[in-house]
Amino acid sequence: MSFRSPLVLLLAAALVPVAWAAFAYAARKRTEALRLFLGDRAGSASPGALVRQRRIRAGLIVGAVALLGVALAGPRIGTALRESRQESLDLLIALDVSDSMLAEDVAPSRLERAKLEIERIVEARRGDRVGLVVFAGEAFLQCPLTTDRGALRLFLDTADPEQVAVQGTDFARALDVADAAFNAASDGDGQQRPRALLVVSDGENHEPGLSDAADALRADGVEVLALGVGTDEGAPVPDIRRGQRVGVRTDRQTGQTVVTQYEEGALRDLAGRGGLFRVDRRPAADAVNAALDDLDRAVVAQDEFAASAERFQWPLALGLLLLLVERIVALRPLPRPSSKGGPDDDGTPDAPTKAGRPAASAPVAAALALLLLGGCSNPLDALRPGAKEGRAAVELLGLGDAVGAEAQFAAGIANAEVPRDVRARLWHGLGVARARQDRFSGADSAFAEALVFADTPDRRARYLTDAGTAALRADAPARADSLLRLALLLDPASDAARRNQEIARRLLADPPEPPEPSDFAERVKAQADSLVAARQYRAALDVMTDGLAQDSSVAAYADFTQRLGGVVQIEESADSP
Repeated sequence: MSFRSPLVLLLAAALVPVAWAAFAYAARKRTEALRLFLGDRAGSASPGALVRQRRIRAGLIVGAVALLGVALAGPRIGTALRESRQESLDLLIALDVSDSMLAEDVAPSRLERAKLEIERIVEARRGDRVGLVVFAGEAFLQCPLTTDRGALRLFLDTADPEQVAVQGTDFARALDVADAAFNAASDGDGQQRPRALLVVSDGENHEPGLSDAADALRADGVEVLALGVGTDEGAPVPDIRRGQRVGVRTDRQTGQTVVTQYEEGALRDLAGRGGLFRVDRRPAADAVNAALDDLDRAVVAQDEFAASAERFQWPLALGLLLLLVERIVALRPLPRPSSKGGPDDDGTPDAPTKAGRPAASAPVAAALALLLLGGCSNPLDALRPGAKEGRAAVELLGLGDAVGAEAQFAAGIANAEVPRDVRARLWHGLGVARARQDRFSGADSAFAEALVFADTPDRRARYLTDAGTAALRADAPARADSLLRLALLLDPASDAARRNQEIARRLLADPPEPPEPSDFAERVKAQADSLVAARQYRAALDVMTDGLAQDSSVAAYADFTQRLGGVVQIEESADSP
């Protein structure tokens, strides 16, 4: 038994104890945080079944890491007979070097842009033989079919209108030269590879005989493609003398500037079913290469040899199986804490007590919501930038020091290396800390920042719920209703959002008229409309959600946002298995 990458195996062996230590550390910090908040009630927040489940999941994940590390190391056991095949086709490129190709409607000029596209095409034709034909009023073989890319580039660089004595554009001559070049390039046994001809031109055809020449090529089994260069608006033809531009061409009879335009008709007739591609202001080499890849190819070399048998599939399959089992264990339902007033399904508390409103949720819900701020939901978060400040802030909140917690959250946000998901939690925590100080305007702006960095619909729904709850405490039931309505669009199962929205609507005995949209709100709506036109409904809903968090007048488009949320729900339910 051997390994393709023994170093990877050593790294995997070192990673296993590190991963296990990270799980243990996260479990210890979780327990400490619960004790800070709940004291003797910490045991009810983390029942024995939950602890056992976490340990089983940790073991499964660590085992999966070990097995996936072994798979990445590439275990080899025994030998296997392998086959080596080299496939190829013959590609001739016919490049138009007539004077009209010097026009500059495509930067830097039609000819230079065509050369750049040809270089990109040739670079991708590994194993293929490629040749070059240049043509204008006459044509000749510039480079025969070869696998020498350096020689081909040299001939391509020197292609210039001055090489061709007769100007104009005669496609038929180019096709005749290409046909002769293909016939002369037969392999030693007389068998030819599959053949393709790519004509690169601006489409101006001044000579007859194109159809007959194209039919003759196709009869010989040559696939013909065309790459058009130029724009419909066209450009003047430069007057080049001894390599220097001295002006533009003019008609000798009328004295008017000669303007050349891209003409597609001849190229379309030439390409037929092979395909017509175009370069105007965008590259086309990738599309041409994709079409060439679809053509049949000949096997030009084939060999068999004995090699070590790769067995990475076994540890890979076992590792994936362990991850699947871990997911099954994670989804198994556990007994909920029996404490009265426990957390909602989404882990967010009800609106805090205020005159005429229901009581706040129990401390267990607050503790579990704050644990999310410290990043303890993932055992490896303890090692991430911003996690230290988040945990310190959570502890200060547990001690009732909202001012100190705000400072810790702000310190974490100031770290430029904090990843997006942790930054979202820190902004959310900052909003909680400010709300604890009854600084609801600052809390609202912090929740808005959290929404910007939130990376999942569930997290956005949770942050919208908390922002709506804060608005409810700030005696702004209309804004609370708008925020909580959006939260329910993202997470219709959120009991906290639904109950708090009912509170807001009871306070709105006489609902106010929708606000007049501000300039910012109108820009948000216009951006969402453009996304809807592009069928990007989820992105449009995110734009409206973020806008409402920043400007309450976006609520003027609440009906539009609600309809958009319904479309997103239908779209995502259709995509789900």
